Amino acid sequence: MLIPGVLALFSFLLIGSTNGTLALSGLKEVSMFAWAILFIGMIVKIPAIGLHSWLPWTYEQSPTPPLGLLIMSDGLAGYILLRIYLVDPSFIEAYRIPILAYALFSAIYAGFSVFRQTNYKRLLGYSSISQMNYMLVALCLGSYGIMGLVIQFLSHSFGKSILLMTAGGVIALYGMKDLKDMGGLHDHMPEISNAAVIGWMNLGGILTIGMLGEFFILRGVVDTFLRPDSPSFLGWTGSLPIILAVIFMFLLSVWYGFYMLRRIFYGRPRSLKSEKKHVSGYLYIPLFIIGLLSVIFLFPPVAPALAKGVGIIIGGVIP
Repeated sequence: MLIPGVLALFSFLLIGSTNGTLALSGLKEVSMFAWAILFIGMIVKIPAIGLHSWLPWTYEQSPTPPLGLLIMSDGLAGYILLRIYLVDPSFIEAYRIPILAYALFSAIYAGFSVFRQTNYKRLLGYSSISQMNYMLVALCLGSYGIMGLVIQFLSHSFGKSILLMTAGGVIALYGMKDLKDMGGLHDHMPEISNAAVIGWMNLGGILTIGMLGEFFILRGVVDTFLRPDSPSFLGWTGSLPIILAVIFMFLLSVWYGFYMLRRIFYGRPRSLKSEKKHVSGYLYIPLFIIGLLSVIFLFPPVAPALAKGVGIIIGGVIP
């Protein structure tokens, strides 16, 4: 985990020496070399496929409460790329297609990898890889994509914090980490099971702030690729292939989310340890508060205010 920090620091020093300042407001340009170093460091942190093995292992081995902070630090990699993009987008514009293809591959590959996991927290790690690569996809999609990046960061933070706390609740009550021991837990912990539904809805973009993020990402696809001078994507001209790939990426999150929800909380119990226990409010009340916030952010007046505020903060990039 030192690699992203070292590469980012080296890149910042290069940027500062070129511009004579490290103040973001004073930066005028970012060299391709500095951009490349920073980009490599941040895709380790996001992480993209090929550089990802540390994250599922970290999710599996770490105590559950601190993982909420790890979610935020992963998203900050996308935020750092965004801030440098707003200073000088030349690197992303020059390599838009290979970056986009790599991000889509990473998101889809990690999504399918969720199905192969038997550890609850480890599968959430692969889900995070998929969701964080949404942000890398969004970075390649112009002004609307940038809006989608910021909102996707919020959506993932809401949804994944809920799901990690549901994993913590299952561990605290029954000591279960392996999916082979789970099943039928809804009857024993319905509050935590229902909270998990809200968590997966966030990641799937269903009636939560995640829906708003996915809308802006799709709008970015159309705005970027549905123009007379649009770049080709893997030999295809126009937006249809990339729109289909992005839609499949979104649907994959819904697919694996509700598949895992059924496998963990519904169906026939697979362990004798799943006797009914008292579920403390400390284990589920915070989850519903976070879930309620994620729904409120989707509807007026909060949603328009959020979109307008994000646009102002990132420099009024929306035309």
